[in-house]
Amino acid sequence: VLSANVLTLSLQKYGQNERSLFSFLESSDHTGLAKFNKKENPFFNMANVYDYLNFNFYSFLKSRYNPDFAAWGSIRSSMEEVERIFADNLNDYLKAIKTIGLLNVFSASGSILDLNFLSDYLKIACGVENAKEIIKELDAKNIIRYRNYSNQFVLFEGTDLDIEFALNEAGNKISEVVDVSSLLKKHINFHPVFAKQYAYLNGTPRYFEYVISDSPINEVPKDEIDGFVNLVFNDKISEDYVRTKSTQQEEAIVYCYFKNSTEIKNLLFEIEKSEKVLKENDGDRVAKRELEIILHSQITLLKNQITKKGLFTANVIWFFEGEEIAVRNETDFKKLISRVCLTVYDATPIFNNELVNRHKISPSIYTAKNRYFTALINDWDKENLGFEDSKFPPEKTIYLSLLKENGISPIRENSTDVIAVNKDSSFRRLWQASEDFLESAKLEQLKISEFYDLLSKKPFKLKQGLIDFWIPTFLFLKRDDFAIFNEDSYIPYLSEENLALIAKLPEKYTLKTFDIEF
Repeated sequence: VLSANVLTLSLQKYGQNERSLFSFLESSDHTGLAKFNKKENPFFNMANVYDYLNFNFYSFLKSRYNPDFAAWGSIRSSMEEVERIFADNLNDYLKAIKTIGLLNVFSASGSILDLNFLSDYLKIACGVENAKEIIKELDAKNIIRYRNYSNQFVLFEGTDLDIEFALNEAGNKISEVVDVSSLLKKHINFHPVFAKQYAYLNGTPRYFEYVISDSPINEVPKDEIDGFVNLVFNDKISEDYVRTKSTQQEEAIVYCYFKNSTEIKNLLFEIEKSEKVLKENDGDRVAKRELEIILHSQITLLKNQITKKGLFTANVIWFFEGEEIAVRNETDFKKLISRVCLTVYDATPIFNNELVNRHKISPSIYTAKNRYFTALINDWDKENLGFEDSKFPPEKTIYLSLLKENGISPIRENSTDVIAVNKDSSFRRLWQASEDFLESAKLEQLKISEFYDLLSKKPFKLKQGLIDFWIPTFLFLKRDDFAIFNEDSYIPYLSEENLALIAKLPEKYTLKTFDIEF
């Protein structure tokens, strides 16, 4: 079974797929099936596959075009070493080398190729009676080596460095890992996670950023980041402490407490040891390659314990608002962050316009924004801002989704008409907060940038694209209620240029609401 699998994979890599397979079946040379020696080999085994490939694809295997050039070179080098050292049972030693070499190239990741497996295979498939002794002798002569972390034997070209001894010595020279979070940040890079369910319900894309720390964080999400997944690694704090911090937290933060911090700390210590020995032996080509393999395996194991595979295990406890949440898989995790968004950003209006409802709008929408402001300024007293009924340019869809769907009409017959939002509109709390801002400007002159700050935080945390449309629009609708200033200059009438500049440079504009009592 193994030799058939390896033969198929190797012909796909080095030959011409189906045609090469038929060439093998019809081969009449001494390495093919036709002249297969059943006395020496109970089955057409891995060693036979090696002989066939080496004979029929010799030129390609020795060329730099071979994707496994180094691995095949290592097999040849190990075979030469065997021929130099051993005289008796030479063919059995070579079978072991050929089998290990091909398994190193073609075995699946995570395969267990230990002493029991290898000795059984050599005995049953290759006819090597004293397989265990042969493997142990090859190991003793440093021709092969067993890697505990990957559970397999590999070919070893040899080095003067005793790697295991050097790693133990390095452990005596470096200090115990204390700052777990800093070392984890060096090896692990998370991408922000998207709250898909919330975006489907609300229209607003929400992104959560992973933060690694040794204690629960207390940060306010800013800009494009709407929340945090805080991975807490510290064996000196309890889960009750994290639970308490979660209860006190009002921002969109999910706490993920790792109970196996000590185990992760030990793994980081092993990585530090490997990095130290690697740095000290950079000039030893063979030792460097072996240490790089060890280091890669250790970092992979670390990532598996912390990333998706490790987040949904019994070693991790999730908290939100002081409640322990059962997160068994990625689906539960996505539901959790959507729940967080619905809880913390409960005043965010439903706005299904993906071109606008984002942190940064595209250049085409930037142009549409200017056209929308022009229509708002010049055609506010026309039905649908004067847009043609049969056409739907981006600026019209913005008007429809932002104003008309919410029952907000800029048309008014006289200055006493009240412009308001529908009672059942999801924009109602946003409208009220906007009116409250104008009300607060009766006491003192306020910067419009403060209006922006208000809407960029919970419970709204609107995307910048929506804010840039909403605030100029709202100010135009309420233009008779306040005086607006560009630094120290009074602006008697709002123009499309003013609206565009307010969106671009809100910190340069202030307003003072008229305090009129009847």
